[in-house]
Amino acid sequence: MTSTEDGSESGSASESSSSGDSMPCPVGELGCACTEGGGCDPGLTCNDALLCESAPDSSEATSLIDTTDTSSGGETSTGDSSSSGGETTVSPAECTKVDGKVNQDCLALDPQRPFCGDDGVCAGCVDDMQCADGTDDLSPICLDSGACGECDVADTLNNGQCSAKQPHCDLDKFECEGCLEHSECPGTACDVAARTCFTGDRILYVRRGPTMNFPCTYDVPTGGSQDMPYCDMQPAIDHAQYNGTTSGWIFIMMASDSEEEHNEFVIPGGDTPFSYAIKHEPGTVLDRHTRFLDYGPVITVSDKVTLYLIDMGVDHRMDSFADSHRGIDCLSGGSIWLDDSRILRSVGPGIKAENCEIHMRRSSIAFGRTEGIDMTGGSLHMVNSFIDENGSKDGYGGGAIKMGPGSVADIVYSTIVNNANEKLTGRGDTVDCTGAVTLKIRNSVFARRPGTANPSIVCEGSEVTITNSVVDGEVEVDQGNNKLAAEDILDALLPDTLTGAYRIPDLDAAMNFVQAVRQAGDPHDDYEYQIREALMNDMDYAGADYYQP
Repeated sequence: MTSTEDGSESGSASESSSSGDSMPCPVGELGCACTEGGGCDPGLTCNDALLCESAPDSSEATSLIDTTDTSSGGETSTGDSSSSGGETTVSPAECTKVDGKVNQDCLALDPQRPFCGDDGVCAGCVDDMQCADGTDDLSPICLDSGACGECDVADTLNNGQCSAKQPHCDLDKFECEGCLEHSECPGTACDVAARTCFTGDRILYVRRGPTMNFPCTYDVPTGGSQDMPYCDMQPAIDHAQYNGTTSGWIFIMMASDSEEEHNEFVIPGGDTPFSYAIKHEPGTVLDRHTRFLDYGPVITVSDKVTLYLIDMGVDHRMDSFADSHRGIDCLSGGSIWLDDSRILRSVGPGIKAENCEIHMRRSSIAFGRTEGIDMTGGSLHMVNSFIDENGSKDGYGGGAIKMGPGSVADIVYSTIVNNANEKLTGRGDTVDCTGAVTLKIRNSVFARRPGTANPSIVCEGSEVTITNSVVDGEVEVDQGNNKLAAEDILDALLPDTLTGAYRIPDLDAAMNFVQAVRQAGDPHDDYEYQIREALMNDMDYAGADYYQP
């Protein structure tokens, strides 16, 4: 307690000065000093002079005040109340703690603070045990953000985080989902369109041969076992359809000492949709792909067929000459998935597609003599992939992607460079549209081949959206794009003459490609499975290659 300057007011705390002339006035009582926290006895309130006086309504209890924290300047702020100029206000509690479970009020207020503390304030998790107990093991992982999640790593099965039925972790939502990668289905493959693993009860083995050490057979349906695999894909396909078309067949391509390559094959359609997967079985560290080599079309996918090519190479014989010598023919109603695969050196288009769904993930189409992809209708979904160094042939067209009327392309984190359409025709070297299409390119890199005198993209009357990409040509630069000369883009990239990939070689070059902006649903790695470290809405490297020193 302190005395007022003049000490003239009788009956006030000024009379009870520190001199000891009278008995001290008890703190908090009527007419006496307020507590250090600005409190008084029940029925009293603290006024501007910091003295306790009768409350306007003496029936109201004095506010509960946490006296452990005060602030200077006559203004007090505490965990659930505040005082300014002698007036005390109370902040309502955020939550009510019940049983240690995740609190729904806290979740609604802030998902990163899902638990209610003893003080009625929401808080983030402390450890996995708290999340496991608080969610009844439904979200047992304590995330760095303070929220509880079902998973927080890509390899969930080996880390014991997700079930075999939902082995994929969405690292944006930290939730377990159906499979998205073939590695999430040990021993089988992922039917990505259905987000389920192949069951594994329909497996046929194929090994090129026969050789002295590795026998095989062409006799259908006696082959297909590990001990007696089929010698080529076509008899294996015939075996799978021997009693009619059924879904879920996996064809394992075994290592062989044969110098011959696998031949072309056709997958006939059926009455109902079905899915197949062709999967490479590594023989050595360097043996990363099974190669199909023929004139082409090397692979034909028919109506109602969904085909997954996993670690596959589709190539063409050196003496191929006709436009019909294509990599893949995808007929109307079909669907082709290229996963970690490549189509190289085709004479006709790498993929010829009519009302077909094309999916490319960490794959490449390169070194073709005409278009990389020639599509009429249908859709192209391309992520972490390359379409590079495809040329042209007089009268047959060329370039990277040719889109016919009604086609839709969604291209994300991909690199499409050094492709050339027929010179001086005014057709698009990168994308050439022959009718109204929908084209969306984001977080990508494209550059035409210098010297053709053509634009990079020609899509009159179409819906074209290009954002956060490194581009050449007549692209609007106000959509987050970095516009450079095609020569400068190509000079900053290092081509891989084996796979068709174009990498970012060094830090100086890398600065040209920091243009992408990461969004929810974007891949968390690049075409080589290097982790993309950019956080949500952060800047990132455009294109399929994430630069790491």
